[in-house]
Amino acid sequence: MQRIRPLALVATAAVAALTSAARAEEPGLLFRLSADKSLTADVAAGDPVPNFADKVKIVPNGTSGSALSTADDVVLAWKAPGNIYAQRGTLSFFWRSRYPVGEAPFPLFRVGYADHTSWDMVWLRIDWNGEGFDAFVTDANLARTRVSFKLPARPAPDAWTHLAFTWDETRGVELYVDGKLAARQAAVAVYDSGLDQFGPTSRVVSPHQVQSRGWTREMLKPGDELVVVGSRARDGSNRMNARNVTWAATGKTLGAASSEGATAVP
Repeated sequence: MQRIRPLALVATAAVAALTSAARAEEPGLLFRLSADKSLTADVAAGDPVPNFADKVKIVPNGTSGSALSTADDVVLAWKAPGNIYAQRGTLSFFWRSRYPVGEAPFPLFRVGYADHTSWDMVWLRIDWNGEGFDAFVTDANLARTRVSFKLPARPAPDAWTHLAFTWDETRGVELYVDGKLAARQAAVAVYDSGLDQFGPTSRVVSPHQVQSRGWTREMLKPGDELVVVGSRARDGSNRMNARNVTWAATGKTLGAASSEGATAVP
């Protein structure tokens, strides 16, 4: 489980302030989520309501007020259009792990492309790298402007860490940890691109990946039956990695997942 305290996105290259200020008091603020009442953003230049929200809950013990408590396989994302600019901006939030972190790396935050040839569809990501934090943003040539920072000691499970990552096509990127500049990479690059959604920890999937496999928002109606073949989760839960999905009424085969078309393992 992980916890994330207020999320803010600003259009300028300054570190975002995590207060309850309204848009007029925070010039350039595009998106702010306090989680004090719900998953709906307090400030949003785009859609304030998450388009995916699973395995996340609001808890009362944030740095000040509430926080989001998420499972390792959380699916939580907001639509990017209007809420984040690709050319330049700042993403900032408080984070703590709730259990001891080790050498294994894992993502803390992702921003996904709307339509792209990048293999993982990730435009921006902030990670725990086993010793500290990594952060990168991807340019038009698929090169990533990346910074890394090694902590003197691994953070305690109950210790909040404030992270802020800034990017600018004319300057490069900077990573701030607890308000201090931790790493900087100078660069002049084109970061501008169509972005789809953003969210903490979970994998962000582009709609292009889904639509290119035959899925659309309008195709399924209440009562439609699908036949899904795949491998069930090892813990026995009602989850599976799908290999093939067939529309029962027509026999049409639809795209499944990364294991699409694979041979079943006995």
